[in-house]
Formats: sequence, structure tokens, C-alpha cells
Amino acid sequence: MGTDMSNSSSCNFDIAIVGAGPAGLADGLYAGRNRMRTALLEARAPGGQLLNTELIEDYPGQQSILGGDLAAIMLEQALHFGAELITGLVDAHLEHDSAGYYVTDPHTMMTNIPGIFAAGDVRSQLTRQITTAVGDATTATMAAMRWVEDTKRRVDVGTAEHAQLVA
Repeated sequence: MGTDMSNSSSCNFDIAIVGAGPAGLADGLYAGRNRMRTALLEARAPGGQLLNTELIEDYPGQQSILGGDLAAIMLEQALHFGAELITGLVDAHLEHDSAGYYVTDPHTMMTNIPGIFAAGDVRSQLTRQITTAVGDATTATMAAMRWVEDTKRRVDVGTAEHAQLVA
């Protein structure tokens, strides 16, 4: 299921998604469905805060489901559409607010570093819910894919920069 980050140096991804919580898993699903070579980077077990939630009764399409079960379903779907799970840490200095959350453009979810997008509970926002994380992920993924395509048009495909999503 997972690949050690040290073995991934020869891999070439269009989008690297940092974090495999609900936002990251949704990012992986949408990017994979759009035929982007997608890496999901996670330091711990996939699922994020879902793994700390016993019972979820407010997620659309599920009357009630265990947090771990929803995490497993979301991971399976992301992997099915071509995302690859890689374990490891990423170190980047992103602008954050006084509470420690990443500051993003509200329309694209791009951080202060071009090509790095943030979605979900890591982002400065009003609520921290599965549904808002997944909504952020949709916006961030679409903006990241557009950024990758624009970058590929501007530079040779072999030297194109790649987007990273922090979820």
C-alpha cells in the first residue's frame, strides 16, 4: 500500500499531496481521476482526524460510519484512481496565522509558495469539518492541476515544476 519516501526519488509526480486526512484523500481521488501522476505523502496512518473519531453521523451519503471505516473507504478510492501512498515527512516554510494554520488564497488554496496548495484542517478557516475539508480539497486540486498545466505550457515538460498540496 505505501512506499517509503527514500525509494521515491526516481518517481516523477505531477502533484504531491502532503497529508492523507479527508482533504488529502479527496485531493488524491480528484487528481487521480484527472490523470495526474499523484503522490499522497503521509507521516502516520492515512485518515487524519477520522482515526480519532469513533462515530460519524453527519457525512453525506453515510447515515452513520466509524471514522476508521470512512478513512479506509476514502483511501481505497484514492488509490483506485491512481494515487500512490508514500510515507515520510515534508519540510517547507509556509506562511501561517497566529494559531499556526496555513494562510491560503481563498479562491485557489495556494499558499505563499507558488505551486504549494493547502486544504482541510491545516488551513486558516472558520470550521474544521470533514465536509469543509473535502470542499477545500476539490478547490485546491482543481487549482493545482491548472497550475501544473500552465507550468508545463511555460517550460519544457522535462523541467516543469510540480505542485504540492498540503492537506
